[in-house]
Amino acid sequence: MVPPRSQLDVSTKAIFHQLLTSSDKEATWTTETSELRKGLLVARTLLPDKAEDLPVRVLNTTDAPVYLCKGTLVSELDPVTPLAGTQGRHGQQASEYRTCGIQETVPKKDTLTEEEIVDDIVSRVDEEVPDDV
Repeated sequence: MVPPRSQLDVSTKAIFHQLLTSSDKEATWTTETSELRKGLLVARTLLPDKAEDLPVRVLNTTDAPVYLCKGTLVSELDPVTPLAGTQGRHGQQASEYRTCGIQETVPKKDTLTEEEIVDDIVSRVDEEVPDDV
């Protein structure tokens, strides 16, 4: 059950329709964004290297709970190939993934200090907002 107006990681498993090739074994797998049914969205998710207990993020945009039955096809999987680390936004290290001719940059999660986080948030506040807010 996915509660109303919420998101949840559902535990899934991969079902293979053919044997993997040596190049497939080196790929990272991802789900694609899709709408499973009206108001229930599947987020693009990079998956860990295993076949069972794969966390896939789903979002319920409706005002009612949505139930998923065991065995429901949640998403097809697409291979993506991690590229060498590159510079992302704000000069942070990032990993790039290329799929279907589209290149995307996914920021690497670096540990930031509390002060760096607050400074970043405050730097994006519109200058017209009063200081006492």
